[in-house]
Amino acid sequence: MSEPKGDVTLKDVAEQVLQERMRIERAVDAGVLPAWVLDSCERWEKAAMGYGALLARQAAARPPVVMPTSATVH
Repeated sequence: MSEPKGDVTLKDVAEQVLQERMRIERAVDAGVLPAWVLDSCERWEKAAMGYGALLARQAAARPPVVMPTSATVH
Protein backbone atom coordinates (compact mmCIF):
# COMPACT_ATOMS: atom_id res chain seq x y z
CA MET A 1 0.00 0.00 0.00
CA SER A 2 1.28 3.43 -0.76
CA GLU A 3 1.81 6.08 1.87
CA PRO A 4 -1.13 8.47 2.28
CA LYS A 5 -0.59 12.12 1.51
CA GLY A 6 -2.27 14.83 3.57
CA ASP A 7 -5.38 14.11 5.60
CA VAL A 8 -6.63 10.54 5.37
CA THR A 9 -10.35 9.91 5.30
CA LEU A 10 -12.23 6.73 6.02
CA LYS A 11 -13.23 6.68 2.35
CA ASP A 12 -9.55 6.79 1.33
CA VAL A 13 -8.78 3.82 3.55
CA ALA A 14 -11.78 1.86 2.27
CA GLU A 15 -10.76 2.46 -1.35
CA GLN A 16 -7.18 1.39 -0.68
CA VAL A 17 -8.31 -1.76 1.14
CA LEU A 18 -10.63 -2.66 -1.75
CA GLN A 19 -7.80 -2.18 -4.26
CA GLU A 20 -5.49 -4.39 -2.21
CA ARG A 21 -8.12 -7.12 -1.87
CA MET A 22 -8.74 -7.07 -5.63
CA ARG A 23 -4.99 -7.34 -6.25
CA ILE A 24 -4.76 -10.32 -3.90
CA GLU A 25 -7.81 -11.98 -5.51
CA ARG A 26 -6.19 -11.64 -8.94
CA ALA A 27 -2.96 -13.16 -7.61
CA VAL A 28 -4.88 -16.10 -6.12
CA ASP A 29 -6.80 -16.59 -9.37
CA ALA A 30 -3.51 -16.58 -11.29
CA GLY A 31 -2.02 -19.16 -8.93
CA VAL A 32 0.65 -16.78 -7.63
CA LEU A 33 -0.71 -16.83 -4.06
CA PRO A 34 -2.32 -19.74 -2.20
CA ALA A 35 -6.10 -19.56 -1.62
CA TRP A 36 -5.72 -19.37 2.17
CA VAL A 37 -4.40 -15.82 1.76
CA LEU A 38 -7.93 -14.65 0.99
CA ASP A 39 -9.04 -15.89 4.41
CA SER A 40 -6.68 -13.37 5.99
CA CYS A 41 -8.12 -10.49 3.96
CA GLU A 42 -11.12 -10.11 6.25
CA ARG A 43 -8.86 -9.50 9.26
CA TRP A 44 -6.75 -7.04 7.26
CA GLU A 45 -9.86 -5.19 6.12
CA LYS A 46 -11.21 -4.91 9.66
CA ALA A 47 -7.86 -3.64 10.94
CA ALA A 48 -7.53 -1.09 8.14
CA MET A 49 -11.08 0.15 8.58
CA GLY A 50 -10.55 0.45 12.34
CA TYR A 51 -7.40 2.46 11.71
CA GLY A 52 -9.24 4.64 9.19
CA ALA A 53 -12.03 5.29 11.68
CA LEU A 54 -9.42 6.25 14.29
CA LEU A 55 -7.79 8.70 11.86
CA ALA A 56 -11.18 10.21 11.00
CA ARG A 57 -12.02 10.69 14.70
CA GLN A 58 -8.64 12.29 15.34
CA ALA A 59 -9.06 14.64 12.39
CA ALA A 60 -12.55 15.63 13.56
CA ALA A 61 -11.23 16.38 17.05
CA ARG A 62 -8.53 18.74 15.79
CA PRO A 63 -9.41 22.43 15.89
CA PRO A 64 -9.52 24.04 12.47
CA VAL A 65 -6.43 25.89 11.33
CA VAL A 66 -7.14 29.60 10.99
CA MET A 67 -4.69 31.55 8.90
CA PRO A 68 -4.33 35.22 9.76
CA THR A 69 -5.44 37.66 7.11
CA SER A 70 -3.56 40.80 6.21
CA ALA A 71 -6.07 42.78 8.28
CA THR A 72 -5.11 40.92 11.46
CA VAL A 73 -1.35 40.94 10.94
CA HIS A 74 0.38 44.04 12.26
